[in-house]
Amino acid sequence: MYDTTVVVINIRPMPEAGNDGAAELQNLIVTFIRAFGLLRPDQTPCGVAVPISDAHAITELQHSAPMTQFELSARLRLEKSTVSRLLKRLEEQRWVKRERDPRDTRRVLVRLTASGEEMAGQIAQARHMKVSEIAARLGVTDRQALARGMAALVRAIDETAPEERHDGNYRSAHAADKLR
Repeated sequence: MYDTTVVVINIRPMPEAGNDGAAELQNLIVTFIRAFGLLRPDQTPCGVAVPISDAHAITELQHSAPMTQFELSARLRLEKSTVSRLLKRLEEQRWVKRERDPRDTRRVLVRLTASGEEMAGQIAQARHMKVSEIAARLGVTDRQALARGMAALVRAIDETAPEERHDGNYRSAHAADKLR
């Protein structure tokens, strides 16, 4: 038996908003962020006691390590200095290690340690359980519509986001993939 929770989405147009749909989209995004638990700084939406940015870094490293700090910054869409602090936290937890690239000793590569791989497994399992629970409550048509809508939203964000920020260290994930 499922517990039933009703979420009321109150879409109120902003006073200065026109009919471009921006106010409705803004309210839906804010509602999603809150409902999914993205405002909790010290745990993932799936309940793992790890900051969201740390969990995403661990997941990226699990799928594509080793990689440079610059590559991780691009994947996470975070500033290089933010990722530097993030990696320091992950090193303190003994989840990652940095080492010189044997092919080019000027480059430093980041990879998961054995305990980092364990944490990555915990995150992946919890994420799968959470998303499976949500997916089970959606019909096929809604899941397909959501997938198309989310893909369209990410494309629109990529099209409006600058390829580089002021320090030149930021590239969207799409732009970073083009660099490979």
